[in-house]
Amino acid sequence: MDIALKKSDTDTHSHNPMNHTTPRQWIIFFFLAVAWGSSYLWIKLALREITPGRIAALRVCFAAMGLLVLLHGTRRKFPRDRATLAKLTALAVLSIVMPFHLLIWGASQISSVLTGILNGTVPLFTVILAHLFLPGEQMNLLKFLGLCLGMAGSVLLVASGNPHGLAGLTHIGASSSIAGALAILAASSCYAMGAVFARSRLQSVNPITLATTATCIAAALLVLIELTINRHVTPVFPRLPLTWVALVWMGLIGSSAGYVLYFHLLAAWGASRVSFVMYLAPLVAMVLGMLFLGERPGLLLYAGTALVFCGIGVTNIRQRT
Repeated sequence: MDIALKKSDTDTHSHNPMNHTTPRQWIIFFFLAVAWGSSYLWIKLALREITPGRIAALRVCFAAMGLLVLLHGTRRKFPRDRATLAKLTALAVLSIVMPFHLLIWGASQISSVLTGILNGTVPLFTVILAHLFLPGEQMNLLKFLGLCLGMAGSVLLVASGNPHGLAGLTHIGASSSIAGALAILAASSCYAMGAVFARSRLQSVNPITLATTATCIAAALLVLIELTINRHVTPVFPRLPLTWVALVWMGLIGSSAGYVLYFHLLAAWGASRVSFVMYLAPLVAMVLGMLFLGERPGLLLYAGTALVFCGIGVTNIRQRT
């Protein structure tokens, strides 16, 4: 599937990202929800054997390898001008290196319930930053309503996985690390800043080239950080096959395919609309729990799902001037 954007299409969407929504773009949107929503399960499995920093480094290395194959297969090349490389380096740090470390470490310090709620703030940060820095993505009534519905639905979805339901959410901070919660919030803000930065400064770069270059830079930085932090420790690689499955899934599906399709959709839809994919992440986690862990859905799951889809639907209503 050729997902490269034509310049004329990119220019059209940059003026009004609400136009020309296609079924293929919706397929990409829901694919991203599955790819990224399942990462929480894989991270928890991988943390049983290796450290957060090693998970981040190995995941991004697998992603870089997959993207290099894609770059070669499509006969594209790395950008050579220094200005573009500098922007891609900033994007790699902002969207991959910092949030990966913050998210994985934060998830190891706090409950998965609190992690899900705090990571659901990505659309909130994105909509605010897009309103301030991206022409054509200003806040409006429908966007605000969709944001509120999506956030409420996300909280209900997370609460559905809590044995005490909504009442249990009032106690999630009692035994949680404040530093861990702040790390998740910082990761969410990094994702939002990265999306706005890519939308405003890297619009002309092809999604495959953009994703591959940024990921390779991030992989090099993460490996360097890991080797520096653990320079006196003998490197230990995972032994369990399930850990390798988790790393390969997160690298090739969540990152390789996810980044290319994300940057493609970002150019077409704009930062605000794409960020709403994060509201579907708790739903994906709940469904995976039902399929593989034998969890039973409650009323909150259905209510949260309805609110999330209402929020996404309201946000995508076309406004006529």
